[in-house]
Amino acid sequence: MDYEALVERLRNMQQSAYDVVLEGAAREVRQELERKHHELSELELVNKKLGAHIGKYDGIFARLCLLWHCIDSPKEAPSPEITAACARKVADFLSHFLLPHAIAFYSSIYGLSDDHDRLTAIAGYILAHKIEHLTNRVVQRGDRSMRGLRRHEVENICHQLSALGWVTEGQRRRATDPPCWNVNPEAHRLYRERAEQEVIRRQRAREIVVSTFAKPKEKDA
Repeated sequence: MDYEALVERLRNMQQSAYDVVLEGAAREVRQELERKHHELSELELVNKKLGAHIGKYDGIFARLCLLWHCIDSPKEAPSPEITAACARKVADFLSHFLLPHAIAFYSSIYGLSDDHDRLTAIAGYILAHKIEHLTNRVVQRGDRSMRGLRRHEVENICHQLSALGWVTEGQRRRATDPPCWNVNPEAHRLYRERAEQEVIRRQRAREIVVSTFAKPKEKDA
């Protein structure tokens, strides 16, 4: 359809005398998308600015659904219900176009993770992987927020963990050796349930990231 003709048709479209709502199946699409956006914005590797941006997607979804609905409507006024097919079109547009572009922008400008989340990330990594001895190399094998840490940043976080009773500094063979830290066994004992949850959460995080960047399946003609 010619773009200018479409814009003109939308401009001349009469306002309906009734509320336009999502049909039952379309509401299910919205609820699933809302859950996905919430999980994604809560991931430790997501920057707060990106998280706030993702938080606006539920409102954007509703507005785009209305726009798509009007575009697909052949009448002068749109029908009272937005179909599931229309909702899925909008969900695909958000998930496979707007979201990947937003992630690329925010990660290149700000970096994905916030610095103050690193302490929590390392503590979660210790629990999830049952770490007993912590070194720079071990930390840098963690998630994305941990891999870029410099030596003094790792040491600073380990000193914070030490103050919280999670680790104690190990003995060095030489003064020039990098520090190593022994994880308090009590941390694994006290937070056993949290460790299990952390394993599940990290697996879920990987699944969300993979699904976010996965190419949509081509529909059969």
